Amino acid sequence: MRLDELIDEAFKLKNISCPKGRVNYPCVFCLECKEANYQEFNGNNIVLKKTVNSSLVELKIPIRDDLDVFFLKKFVKELASIKNYIMPNLSDDNRVVIFVKYEDTKDLIKLREIRDFIIKFPVEIPALLTKGRSLINDWISREVKKLLGIILK
Repeated sequence: MRLDELIDEAFKLKNISCPKGRVNYPCVFCLECKEANYQEFNGNNIVLKKTVNSSLVELKIPIRDDLDVFFLKKFVKELASIKNYIMPNLSDDNRVVIFVKYEDTKDLIKLREIRDFIIKFPVEIPALLTKGRSLINDWISREVKKLLGIILK
């Protein structure tokens, strides 16, 4: 599926009464009954896990090593503290997870923001990861020179 089709599919949600009696519970976190209608869709570096009333959009970000994972975790944790549709932890395979629930579909401004995030974040974050790596490498070079100046006096 194309990215725009995946996003549209993620937003096609319904308000349902939970057969288990849970109030406003996102089916994507339960999956205990057939009414959840769980489906998965794949696109280029994106996985959509969808149920009748909620979706998880997983964005695969190119990762070079553990340092990129560290930076990405920090970015995601900070973003999640500001935007409630961003899950605070990466998935097991280091994907950034966006949570969309039925209530979100009623807020057109929020839907536009989520759509923009899904489209733009994977494009913008690699440069920020590289910038973080560069800043650390520069800092290490400066500190090594200072350290050698102290040790070799």
